[in-house]
Amino acid sequence: MSFQQAFSPVRAFGESWRILLQAPVAMLVGGVALVILTGGDVFELEWDDSGPRLDWDELPGLLLGSVFELAACIVALGFFLCACLLALTYPRAVERVVKNGEASVSDLLSPGGDFLTMLLTQVIVGVLFVIGMLPLVVGIASAFGVGSVFGAPALGGVGAALILVVWIPAWLYVYLGVRLTEQAVALERLDPIAAIRRSWSLVRGNRWQLFVYLFVLTVFQLLGVLACIVGVFVTGTMKLVSINESYLRLVRSSDEQLTWWLDVGAPGASTASGPMEPHEPTG
Repeated sequence: MSFQQAFSPVRAFGESWRILLQAPVAMLVGGVALVILTGGDVFELEWDDSGPRLDWDELPGLLLGSVFELAACIVALGFFLCACLLALTYPRAVERVVKNGEASVSDLLSPGGDFLTMLLTQVIVGVLFVIGMLPLVVGIASAFGVGSVFGAPALGGVGAALILVVWIPAWLYVYLGVRLTEQAVALERLDPIAAIRRSWSLVRGNRWQLFVYLFVLTVFQLLGVLACIVGVFVTGTMKLVSINESYLRLVRSSDEQLTWWLDVGAPGASTASGPMEPHEPTG
């Protein structure tokens, strides 16, 4: 399929619902786990910035607090490793359902030999995002610093707002360019650098389409909050399934897609828009 066809929210929603009904246990277990693991910060650590104190009466409490904070860091690291595992196995489970009409929970625990590749990919992409944040932090701090020097806090606020307006499009450009890196590692078994290049190549010229696609899916996911909050697990799972199914439609060959269960094995499956040749990386 073309990028516009593969990353059509309406088409992806319909296919994700069929995939979810075909293998509900595996899709929901993996989807709910990923929503929980990647849905935001789990722990909020409170730091005492009043300076060092040598009150021995409070030493047991300080030691206990340090133990809790260390435990929180260990748990957060465990969550990150689990998220890396599912980022690798969940797309492959989706592929099994799309191709064969079945998948099991055990598929989510079988990373093969690519776990370290996904782990390294997550670290590299995370570092890229941190580097991308540095100009914003430095720029805003400089703007407020200049405003403070001239005794005009409003000037600093205006400068910070302008920097934010310039930075957001640049950050989105990079974010969208590497958004499909995980799928490239999981579904095409590429190494981290090749996966980043593959994502960048596929998204080239299609950033607006991908932005709209992700925006619609995110709004749909948030609608699950209205269903007693628990609904976000279903809508979040459908979002994850949609992204991976769309990537498969984009990169797999036409001949391969014609043999998939999702095309020929389900009654009433729509084949009105025949698959097109996938995009190839350009560098």
